[in-house]
Amino acid sequence: MWGRRAIVLVVITTGLVAGCGGSDNEPDVSATETRIVEQTEIAAVRSGSPTTQAFSTVATDSTQTPTEAATETVPITATSERTATPRPTNTAIPTATEVPTYQVGDSVDVTLAGVGDEGLATIPNSKLTLYAFDSPVATEGPQPQEAEWVWASADVEVCYGDAPESGVLTSSSHWVLLYDDNTRIGPSSLGYGTHPQPPFPFGNETAFAGDCFRGWITYAVPPDMQPVAMICDEAEGRPVEWMLPS
Repeated sequence: MWGRRAIVLVVITTGLVAGCGGSDNEPDVSATETRIVEQTEIAAVRSGSPTTQAFSTVATDSTQTPTEAATETVPITATSERTATPRPTNTAIPTATEVPTYQVGDSVDVTLAGVGDEGLATIPNSKLTLYAFDSPVATEGPQPQEAEWVWASADVEVCYGDAPESGVLTSSSHWVLLYDDNTRIGPSSLGYGTHPQPPFPFGNETAFAGDCFRGWITYAVPPDMQPVAMICDEAEGRPVEWMLPS
């Protein structure tokens, strides 16, 4: 904290002459106005707040006594420098990773997650294919147990790449129909000769390295709802999804 006091004396003389060149009885009259400006400056600790300086002005002339002098106080406010606050920068919001989808007829290279004699196994260099989807099918012959439901079938293929020597089990249960209300329907446990042939293995079939299995998987589905996708969850990680025509 620091402070200083300064007194500045300013003398302003104004010549007021009356009766220039007049008689001896009319001497020149001059009035002298003297302003004493007293400046008091007190600087506060520089904490960012404004500092006020007070200036006192005392006006006197030859006709006034010191006690009659009028004092005028004029406040002057000095504003300290301000540091601008930087605006926050926009932070990009990461977007969700898009899930790849495929169309009927597409083959997808994957690493399969299977079960073999030695437990869980990963099978790289494998491939999944959805060749076709038909609904309704097998309209003649036995119908689904659910009233008014119909049969639908998908032609699929699974090729096992680098499967372990003991092999892994393959099953149709990995292939599921998805509806727009998130309803999922798995394969029917019933099989009839009127269904599309040949059928895909129901289960308990052992696949060895390089084996491919292709066949039709049949589903019992409601007639007034159309599935939007076929999902296979046999792939390691995220299931593979094929969009179905409406």
